[in-house]
Amino acid sequence: MYEIQIYNRGGDYAMRARAAPLVLFCSMDGQHWSELLRTGPGSMFGGERGPLCWRADKPATARYVLVMLETGRQALHLAQVAVFGEAV
Repeated sequence: MYEIQIYNRGGDYAMRARAAPLVLFCSMDGQHWSELLRTGPGSMFGGERGPLCWRADKPATARYVLVMLETGRQALHLAQVAVFGEAV
């Protein structure tokens, strides 16, 4: 994979703000995870700001992608996660 785009929900500011801090991981086996991206507290994305994007310097190999909130067990509401790459 060479790019991941994470689209936040539109509309309500409080709902969009809940998607931070966000952490993005990838894995080949679903057991061992590599961190790709971590946003800071209050890092807003979505709406007029557009999607949160991760782009690889060189393509990464992964079977699984995990998007989660950094803080505990809370519901994460996103509009879409798009993963771009080539089948291996």
